[in-house]
Amino acid sequence: MLCGLVLAPVPPDARGEPVGLHPLHVSYSRMVLEGDVALLNVRIFTDDLENALGRYHGVSGLKMRPDPQIDSLFTEYFNAQFTLTIADSVLPGVIVESGESEDMWWYTMLFQGWEPISTISFRTELLYDLFDDQRNITRILHTATNKYQMYYSVAGAPETHIFSAN
Repeated sequence: MLCGLVLAPVPPDARGEPVGLHPLHVSYSRMVLEGDVALLNVRIFTDDLENALGRYHGVSGLKMRPDPQIDSLFTEYFNAQFTLTIADSVLPGVIVESGESEDMWWYTMLFQGWEPISTISFRTELLYDLFDDQRNITRILHTATNKYQMYYSVAGAPETHIFSAN
């Protein structure tokens, strides 16, 4: 018993696995702005990412693994769902590394600018096409000024966020 509530066991799904292992639909991202580069590390629950990529690309049974083809599928999906703008120019993200950590898959994306970055705007709609309760949390650090900001995005009310180190 916890706080007067009885916690009932979660019934298994058709495969015998507990349903709702992670009832939250959330992605976590950390971005570092240094010089003319923005690096974004994004973590997404592996099963959610497999479902999103499979649906987006019309592929059934997709499984995350270190593979250039999977990376290509992710890059296309990511750049359609995450937009980073610097001085009215949209920069595409390029994968620099990826991996798995427990039940989450992560990617580090590189955005290459042309001058020191101090102001960006971004819009994240990752997994909004899959879950109407999706939440995306993005933290940004500008290394030159040590300015830090956190942003929270929700499905159904996507917005463009603006970060300025000035």
